[in-house]
Amino acid sequence: MRELALKYEDSNVLVVGGNGSDCRHVAEHYGFKHVVTPEEVHSVFPSVCPSSVCEARSIPLAEKYLQNVHRPVEAIMVFHDSVDWGRDLQVIIDALTSRGGYMTSTKTQKELHTSPQTVPLYFSNSDLVWSNEFPRPRFAQGTFRTCLERIFEDMTGHKLKYTLYGKPMTTTYQYAEAVLNRLAPIHLGPNGMPKRRSVYGSYF
Repeated sequence: MRELALKYEDSNVLVVGGNGSDCRHVAEHYGFKHVVTPEEVHSVFPSVCPSSVCEARSIPLAEKYLQNVHRPVEAIMVFHDSVDWGRDLQVIIDALTSRGGYMTSTKTQKELHTSPQTVPLYFSNSDLVWSNEFPRPRFAQGTFRTCLERIFEDMTGHKLKYTLYGKPMTTTYQYAEAVLNRLAPIHLGPNGMPKRRSVYGSYF
């Protein structure tokens, strides 16, 4: 998803997932200049998800971050698993069904059913479940995405459109190949086919 910073460098991007501001810092490190998180939206508009409680922070959210809440969202990126599904599903839906990406606006019922989703959506992981110390698998980002898909389709009558990253998505391998090409040019083998030497010494 680092490559998306080239496209959305100056856009206001809604970054979802992780604890606190961790994913915000990752996004900024990637090169995104304007980031807003569901926590920040909730902080400015507590009624955005009344079933969730705005947790008190030892270090308050910076005012410069809260200013992005009022800017239109131009893309949504789920960087990590959500820690508050209700809030994050609500905030993402608000952005997807907004007018021009403004979080406090909404399309009419007719517009919801006749116009496409307002902003593009990206997910970093497709896994439905993952394992921890609990004896059974736990819900992962893929399950969160499934919930979002159903809510969006029920509200609009449209299939949710998104881009998936992570194994085994093609985009992940295309990015890895691009990185390799920048690090070392491709050489041709005896049969005229491209070859590379892996860290283990074999060609592929």
